[in-house]
Amino acid sequence: MRLLSLFVSTLVLSMLPSFVWAFDDDREINDPDFDKEAFLDIKSYQFSKLRDWEWDETLNGFRLQEGSLNLDFSYLVIEGRVRQPITERITVSYRGKQEQFYAIKPIRQEAEAQLRVWGNWHIALFGFPTYDKRVGDFGTALIWGQPPWNYVRVARIQQEILYNDKNFENDEYIEEPVEDQIEGAYASDRLKVRFQGTISHPAEQFFPDDQLTFEHQSEESSWEIRYRFPKDQWFGWKARSFDIFKSRASPVSEEAEDNQRQTLQFISSDFYWVLPNLDQFTLTTGLQYDVFRNRLRDSQDTNNSFDYRFETLQAYATLLHPWDETLDLEYGVYAGDVTEARNRLTESVDDKFGRQIEAKARFSAEWHSIKGNARLLVVTSWNLDDLADTPWDGGGVSIMMSF
Repeated sequence: MRLLSLFVSTLVLSMLPSFVWAFDDDREINDPDFDKEAFLDIKSYQFSKLRDWEWDETLNGFRLQEGSLNLDFSYLVIEGRVRQPITERITVSYRGKQEQFYAIKPIRQEAEAQLRVWGNWHIALFGFPTYDKRVGDFGTALIWGQPPWNYVRVARIQQEILYNDKNFENDEYIEEPVEDQIEGAYASDRLKVRFQGTISHPAEQFFPDDQLTFEHQSEESSWEIRYRFPKDQWFGWKARSFDIFKSRASPVSEEAEDNQRQTLQFISSDFYWVLPNLDQFTLTTGLQYDVFRNRLRDSQDTNNSFDYRFETLQAYATLLHPWDETLDLEYGVYAGDVTEARNRLTESVDDKFGRQIEAKARFSAEWHSIKGNARLLVVTSWNLDDLADTPWDGGGVSIMMSF
């Protein structure tokens, strides 16, 4: 009950967009421009709920999800985890993750050494060393329980902790990035809960050669709650959000990007129902809402200032069809109400607004080992709203393995 109470408190805090901040090492001003079916594409390329749940319980493994968003860009997620006890009290681990769907993002990596100090309580040192000592990270964590279930981990990490001391350039941090992390999971016979969030102080970096000041704040949180009904049916809610603020300010630079600030916001909420025992088939249906906002302000040219919003409300259904002991087929349909708007802050530039219905179908084949510890997923997607002119709508290849 104490663990469940802590989760509820964390969930409430994670819903307040101004309280959770984190530094993701992206110093660029981003201006994504999505294709209309982008969020339907991303949904169709992802592993099924059953495979996601397998990954939640994987302590040693790797997975990659990739799919085409258009002629120039791909949806890409790379994750790796390694965890190994050394003695009864000492455990070492590694985890890394990179996700790209609107901009190029650096990979986040952490190596950890953990010590059990008493009962179910552990302390840990973690971070990631680098050849260039300026950009190494160092953190400490307090952990109750152990993954994959019934644990809470609270941590603080100082990013680029030696940057000012070791820097051989002229730039320096005025406010160094410090990030707090919380994650955990709870499992009973019927209820399963998983949550994650990051908290840090704002970062400020000054580049004297260009008289440039870079500021950054960001928020990210995610959680999943699912409940098992009779006959192993699951109803769940999976949500994720981030809120990123970035500013580049220079009184002497002529680059437009160096006189801009922006706020990027993303919310994704997925309500789903999984029915796994339909003559060996597994049916998953759901309703998902995604919205991405970009509020950009240009201090030198107001014509470049705008509010951008891209949102999709989609209904989906997938059917997992076991074909033989090493092959599963999956069929899916996705239909979404898509809205895209770019509102300029000056009347000299026209606003843009569009709304339409997008629909697509998915056919995928998943080859897997007999033990189920290695999987290869090949996805093809098709335009249901324009089958006559452009039936093919891209595809993707993903892999997942545990060891």
